[in-house]
Amino acid sequence: MLEWTSNLATGNADVDRQHQEIFAKLNGIEEVIQQGADKECLIRLITALLDYTYIHFHHEESAMSCTRCPFHDSNCDAHRGFIERLRHWLAVVMEGRATPAMLQEVHSESCAWILHHIAKVDIGLLQSSSRSNAPLLAS
Repeated sequence: MLEWTSNLATGNADVDRQHQEIFAKLNGIEEVIQQGADKECLIRLITALLDYTYIHFHHEESAMSCTRCPFHDSNCDAHRGFIERLRHWLAVVMEGRATPAMLQEVHSESCAWILHHIAKVDIGLLQSSSRSNAPLLAS
């Protein structure tokens, strides 16, 4: 289970709340996987995660674009890669090709990606923004 800790805080209440919601959605998916991975339930949960992730990434990318963040393009590429992973995961589940081991592996990879992205990218972007006095992501 993903656990939100203070070292993941970006200093932006909206972004932190959105990150916590992504954690909750990933944790919900993990619970379903551990309980036997009902296909329809997984489809709903992965779709909800995908939809919410779109909203969150759009929020970050718009703010980065407005402040002309030099890392905008590379961050957008990272976001697209994660979205593609989620889409693939959803397709495999919808087609009925998901095994329990595969579900756990994809879930673990997704959790590792989001933890790394928050700790190494999002926090750094916000720190960089605050040093330049540019409000990258308004609270």
